[in-house]
Amino acid sequence: MVSLSIIGILFAVAIPNFRAHVLDSRLEAAVPYLAQIQAKQRIHFIENGEYCCTGGTASEDTLDAQLGLRIEEAGDFCFAFVCTDGTLCAATTGSFIAAAETGDATPEFEVWAILRGDTDATVTGPNSLVCTAHTDKRPPTGWVAGGSSGEAGREGLAVVMRYPPPPNGPDTVTSARSNGNNNVIYGDCSKLDMLAAAGEKAGVDVAWPAEVLCDDTRCRTRDGDTILYVDNGHMTREGARYVLDRLGLRERLRASAD
Repeated sequence: MVSLSIIGILFAVAIPNFRAHVLDSRLEAAVPYLAQIQAKQRIHFIENGEYCCTGGTASEDTLDAQLGLRIEEAGDFCFAFVCTDGTLCAATTGSFIAAAETGDATPEFEVWAILRGDTDATVTGPNSLVCTAHTDKRPPTGWVAGGSSGEAGREGLAVVMRYPPPPNGPDTVTSARSNGNNNVIYGDCSKLDMLAAAGEKAGVDVAWPAEVLCDDTRCRTRDGDTILYVDNGHMTREGARYVLDRLGLRERLRASAD
């Protein structure tokens, strides 16, 4: 009887922790898409002087048509671009998930991945923002709970990426997993923060080219006779070597391969 009681207690403790870990893993599936939209928007701003898009940035079809995305593959999320400044964006949509805290840079935009639990054409997210799913959107895989369930992974909550990212980490209102009073599951975070965290879990270092290629005003595409970038998303082999050398990782990688 004593043994059974102990086992019962262990299961009661372990199951909630396991569920939280599984939910974290499922939510992380939104991160590559959020990072893709953020990167495409930054490129669009550099080339056009404003963020995309006219026609509704809470419509996945609009974002896909004007930015060239692959968000229809992510059936568990509906993606929206939130911008409130008409001088920065072709169109404004909604309001930010939380106010900037003291010390934060003024937010330019946020990208939301709103949890989607059924095949309806729209899903309502935080701040009553209505996101319209892609015409070719895949169906949800089934893990998102109903919007009225009270579960941490329920429909209508969102994973949010803010640009520029807060220097002191996620804002208090939007940090960690959502409770009954919050509308967001993960708070504001940069792609670097997420990659670094993933690397730490995997026991590997994350080399971030911006650490050595960029200053406060620009990122270099050439260093002497070395071309660092061949386009907006790919480095030359020489550029990769340059970055590894500057970060002091080349010898460490060579040693680990021996």
